[in-house]
Amino acid sequence: MPSRKAIIAEILTSMRQYDESGLIDYVSLNRWIKNELKRFGANIMQLTERVIHVRNGQADLPENFFSLDFAVKCEQDSYFVEEECREQINSSQEWKTRTETLYEWDNQSNSHKGVDYKCITEKVSVENCTATIRYKSPQMLKLTKGIKREYCANACKNLYVRQAPHEINIQMNKMQFNFKKGHIYMQYYGLPVDDDGDLWIPEMRNLEEYLIAYCRMKILEDVYYNDEDVNVINKLQLAKQEVSSLYGMAQTQVKFEALSKDWDKKIKNKNRRETLKYENLFP
Repeated sequence: MPSRKAIIAEILTSMRQYDESGLIDYVSLNRWIKNELKRFGANIMQLTERVIHVRNGQADLPENFFSLDFAVKCEQDSYFVEEECREQINSSQEWKTRTETLYEWDNQSNSHKGVDYKCITEKVSVENCTATIRYKSPQMLKLTKGIKREYCANACKNLYVRQAPHEINIQMNKMQFNFKKGHIYMQYYGLPVDDDGDLWIPEMRNLEEYLIAYCRMKILEDVYYNDEDVNVINKLQLAKQEVSSLYGMAQTQVKFEALSKDWDKKIKNKNRRETLKYENLFP
């Protein structure tokens, strides 16, 4: 699958005149691609898991977030890191995190035998060094009253929590909590990303062409509104026509791909796996 960086490189190549003149905002390019991908909804999302660190009662939503499957509050228990990696891990400000599977752990024997409580692990990697962090005592979060339903997946487990001491709210690109600090383990549906956190674009040529055309149109709009090119109006009109046509083609391809390849069996199997994983989270 192509990355967002690859799509941006193709856009910049086709808009070289404006790029060389410094008229393209790269931050906006990244945002446009992300926002347009989310317009295609659940058909291009995948289930993702992550440990979130809460500070001052809030935390940033992951950039690729689309809808919440479930979230629990958990306590940091212990960590393990090789001796030669400790200084590097502790001094690094650029941790790349990947949440591992849930498992049961016995604190007394330091093994998987004689289960004592449930534990979540997170692997933190810095270059060639890895630390394993353990979290314990997961507690389901209650959704704050008035949270927008669009932030929750259809089968979001937190929707069914009626009484709980800890709450979660989602607004725009932030999560808010009724406690000051702690750790949240969450599963959510989101855009696929690589190990560096860059978005991956589903391998559908119509979708790629739409994203490229849309970003070109937005660049031309910026040029037009800033009076940077007296001849831009004709280009902008053509770009808008192209975007309108390609959007319909991209929607059709995305829906077709989602409904093909034994989609009904895959959805049932995935839902069953996630239900079992959720049920096994608690003792």
